[in-house]
Amino acid sequence: MQSLWLCAVALACVAALIVSTEAKLKEGDCEVCIKFTQKFYDTLTSDERSDPVIIEKKFKEVCGKAKKRENRFCYYVGGTEDAATGILGEISKPLSFGKPVEKICEVLKKKDSQICDL
Repeated sequence: MQSLWLCAVALACVAALIVSTEAKLKEGDCEVCIKFTQKFYDTLTSDERSDPVIIEKKFKEVCGKAKKRENRFCYYVGGTEDAATGILGEISKPLSFGKPVEKICEVLKKKDSQICDL
């Protein structure tokens, strides 16, 4: 019984390791997400950077002017008028407390892998 439990724990650890390595971004992954979100973040003032509501409002404004792959990224995260989903909170809240853009894009990739296929 104890060996069965140890085997189950070991299997769970291996599964967790596999999932965590898949979630990490590889070189060139999520290029549009990282570049667009970083460029957007760099335009915010220090006061704006700490307020998720303002971040979402500004993000939608920037997305209104986005073209091609950047527009598609905005669509996937809910930054466009015609977006079917809305996961902007997954961007605005982490940005408001200084989470690195790469880490935000890793989370977004887990939610919708299409975000990193652009």
